[in-house]
Amino acid sequence: MSKSINVTPETLITQSKNVTTKVEEYETLYKKLISEVESLSSQWKGEGNSAYVTQITAFEPKFRSLQQVLNNYAEFLLKAAKVYRETEGNIVSNAKRLAK
Repeated sequence: MSKSINVTPETLITQSKNVTTKVEEYETLYKKLISEVESLSSQWKGEGNSAYVTQITAFEPKFRSLQQVLNNYAEFLLKAAKVYRETEGNIVSNAKRLAK
């Protein structure tokens, strides 16, 4: 039983846009979380708050790392779409020359 992968450049481009949109949503939510934590700091004083703020803000490097990985993936999908489109064009062009 053979399996096949059905993909088009348009599908890859659409998925790249979807990933980019999700990354933007994730960034918005992260910024909102930081804003809420900072806002809470004005009402909650003490060691508990300090520990909480430290823990939440310590996540930023991991967030940025994940964000970069996802942005790289979106870029990869766009490059794959371009290569796929060019390859398909070359195949069609070469196939047309066979008949001549």
